[in-house]
Amino acid sequence: MSKHHDSLSQYFIDLGYRIAPYYWQQTDIELGTAIELDQALLVYRVEPERKRVLIVKFSRKDSKVGLSSPFKPLYILAEAAIQVFGKAYRLEGEVDVFRGSRLSNKRLARYYQHTGAELDMETGQYSLLLANLRNIH
Repeated sequence: MSKHHDSLSQYFIDLGYRIAPYYWQQTDIELGTAIELDQALLVYRVEPERKRVLIVKFSRKDSKVGLSSPFKPLYILAEAAIQVFGKAYRLEGEVDVFRGSRLSNKRLARYYQHTGAELDMETGQYSLLLANLRNIH
C-alpha cells in the first residue's frame, strides 16, 4: 500500500476513481497520489500536520485536448477534501494547467477570487482555505 494512501484517497476509491502512487521520474521516491479528473492529471499529498492537501502536480493529460473546465479538477478535489477533513484544511500547490492557455492572467485571477482561492500569477502557487470555497456552478 502506498505511504500516501490516506482517507482522501480512500474517499476517491469509494467513489469509483482509480488512484496510483506517483513517483519522481523513474525513481522509487514517491511524491504523492495520482488521480485523473476530467482529462487532467492531479497529484496530491495529504499533510495532516499542516492541515493541507498539497497539490504536487496539476496538468493536462494531453496538451492537445482541452479540459471541459480547467477549474473542475481543483473543485472536485476541494469538495472531496471538505467531505473528508472539513473546512479547516487548505489546498495549496503549484498549478501549471493554464500555461499556454488563452485565459488572461486577469481572468484567471478573477476566477480564483470568485471561487474563494488565491493564485500568485508569477509563481503559479494556488491557495484555498476550504472554508472559503464558493460554488462554481
